[in-house]
Amino acid sequence: MSAHEYRGLVEGICALTGIADAASMLEMANFEVNGIPFTLMDGSEIEDGTVLYFCDFGEVPGERRADILQELLEANLAMYAKESPSFSINFYTKHVVLTGRIAIRNTTPAKLLEELAWRAHQATQWRQTCLLSSQAPLIQDPLQKKTVNTVKRKSPSAQFRAD
Repeated sequence: MSAHEYRGLVEGICALTGIADAASMLEMANFEVNGIPFTLMDGSEIEDGTVLYFCDFGEVPGERRADILQELLEANLAMYAKESPSFSINFYTKHVVLTGRIAIRNTTPAKLLEELAWRAHQATQWRQTCLLSSQAPLIQDPLQKKTVNTVKRKSPSAQFRAD
């Protein structure tokens, strides 16, 4: 049943955003929200009935790399909970990636796009300062979230591989 739910979620996102070829987005949905790259994948191999998201926060500047990575690890500890996101480094791009898992039964295409818009806002802020401490909390009241201004399809790349 979860593959059917995931398909419905992706098809709903495509319908809301004007992406015509939803079928090509089912295995791995690569797109941008407000200029920030995202990937969605069916998370049923990890936990049935979930969708995985990956938000590309960008490169870590070399001159402050150790301090920035330490802050990201501290953020992971502060956010630690079953359904909270966490930071990692993408093996292929070396970019900071915020990864998360959302129960499909607890969301809709519109709610998921709002969540991704909030993550895109955070990534945009982080790209300017590479600091999390200067931002609003990573877990926030949904009423405070940013709205989706633009969503465009991103062609599949080595950004996130499903090897």
